[in-house]
Amino acid sequence: MRSIIILGLTYNQVPLVKKVQEMGYRAVAVGVDGSTPIAAEHADQWCAIDTSDHQAVLDCARREDAAGLVTCGTSTAICTIASVNEALGLMVVSGRNISSNSFVH
Repeated sequence: MRSIIILGLTYNQVPLVKKVQEMGYRAVAVGVDGSTPIAAEHADQWCAIDTSDHQAVLDCARREDAAGLVTCGTSTAICTIASVNEALGLMVVSGRNISSNSFVH
């Protein structure tokens, strides 16, 4: 089963974890162990990785057969998501395609 990597471990990501699972993907939560890694408790897998560590997140995404990376409720992981999605050849958001209202595949 393919995975969706969800960056962040707070209560903000819990609905996203549940939606990913409803869609038939494994939900893999990524983030460092904070005082309350709530989303990790709901995810199928937890990778204790700093969400700003692009290479470590890329390694996790490859290992977990990621179909994509997402987040919600935080903007700190956006650069990592774009970088890793691009490295994997997945859809990414960039300044170029935001202004043209299209996505890169």
